[in-house]
Amino acid sequence: VYNLASLTHAPLTDVQTVLVPPGGAVAVDLKAEVPGTFLLVDHALTRLHKGAVAELTVEGEPNPTVYRELPAR
Repeated sequence: VYNLASLTHAPLTDVQTVLVPPGGAVAVDLKAEVPGTFLLVDHALTRLHKGAVAELTVEGEPNPTVYRELPAR
């Protein structure tokens, strides 16, 4: 995570969430370890119906050591 999208400073590492102030920006570099479709949202989930969501589609080989689906009960 490059806070305030500053690519000239060292990135934050091992973070799961980051605050982006109004009018601010953040640049991220991530590595997905499993394939799938992931939704990116902010914590104001009421904005979902207004389109404040991104869909990240990751392709690749499954990695059951990280994640595996359990059979339906």
